[in-house]
Amino acid sequence: MIQRENKKTIRYELIFFFLWVIIILPKPLQLISFIIFLVFLINKKSMKFDITSYLLLCFIVIYTISVAYNGLKFEHDSMRVLASINNLCIWVVALFIYLIYKNNTVDIKKVVKSSFNNFIILIILYLISIFMYNVMNISSFTFLNKSLYNLTWFNNANSMRYTGFMEYANLIIMFYFLFFPLFLKHCYNIKNLFMKVTLFSLSILVFLSTLSRSGYLLMLVTLSISIIIIFFNKFNKKLFFASSFFTLSIIVILSFYTELPHYFSDQINELLESREGSTETRTLILSDSITIAKNNSPLIGMGIKEISPYDNLPYGSHSTYIGLFYKTGYMGLLIATLVIITSNLRMILQFSGSSILKKLLIIFGLFMSGLFFVEDIDGSNWLIVYYFVMIGIIQNKKNWRES
Repeated sequence: MIQRENKKTIRYELIFFFLWVIIILPKPLQLISFIIFLVFLINKKSMKFDITSYLLLCFIVIYTISVAYNGLKFEHDSMRVLASINNLCIWVVALFIYLIYKNNTVDIKKVVKSSFNNFIILIILYLISIFMYNVMNISSFTFLNKSLYNLTWFNNANSMRYTGFMEYANLIIMFYFLFFPLFLKHCYNIKNLFMKVTLFSLSILVFLSTLSRSGYLLMLVTLSISIIIIFFNKFNKKLFFASSFFTLSIIVILSFYTELPHYFSDQINELLESREGSTETRTLILSDSITIAKNNSPLIGMGIKEISPYDNLPYGSHSTYIGLFYKTGYMGLLIATLVIITSNLRMILQFSGSSILKKLLIIFGLFMSGLFFVEDIDGSNWLIVYYFVMIGIIQNKKNWRES
């Protein structure tokens, strides 16, 4: 019985082992790969629905109705119809993936090791990008229609933007919010201090190379809160509160008697305006997406995402919540938001008494849902699937009994 249970446990970590294979594959092959995983992993135990999965199912029903209704009512380019069917299918896959990882145990140590290895690949690809761009003077590099890096306008100059063979650079930001605590956990266990510092420093450089303004700001907040939580758990409570009070006092004094607040304000404004063209494009797409959905199908949305005239990006891009409204209207947006709220509440309720690793995963998961205001959860097939993999793993208490 014990050997059989070990075999079952090993299976569920395979999805982490194949992460980079899936990332590099085109979207249709990503979908096929995940369906194969479902066939391989699903069992009767996985079919225990909770409130989050029931809500996900309701959202999928509304999305299906919206795609079918709008597909029949309006004329659409066949490629956009296929893209919407792919998107609908990946939501179905995400539902079953969530059920699988919510109801079956994984070996957290193996998940940590695989996630660390995946980060090492991301770092190696970044170093290759730096070499190709700075030494070989290659301005961009593409493989299987996916860019390793490219040039973009940032802070009044052409800059290299690392994309790591993902569909777009901000997916690296999502990658960090999903897996960075697992990477840090493995780094912490490395005995060589030089190696620890080197890997952490490289991981920061990789993050900065995405040139993601929203990512910078949200990661800064997330890491600050994570550091506070770690100190609170590691040190004497009285010492922690005394240190916190002292630090806050220094900050208040500096705020009143120096130009520090103005300096930080100027830096944030400069960062937000560093890619004005991108900001303008986002604003136009999001504004038009809301208007089109409101005017044509406010209840169930437009279903099929048409291409906008702004950089040939689909309507509903650049924001999960506005994208949900565009595709599924008020009904779909409400239900999908409840999916995120219920899963976040479940994690919050498990926060107290959890291990530091689980607390960090919860913090990063909570702030990732804030990032959905400016990024798409389903902009890539692999992202939405691994998001629900991690949500399921975090919520399954059996995974954390020994951590």
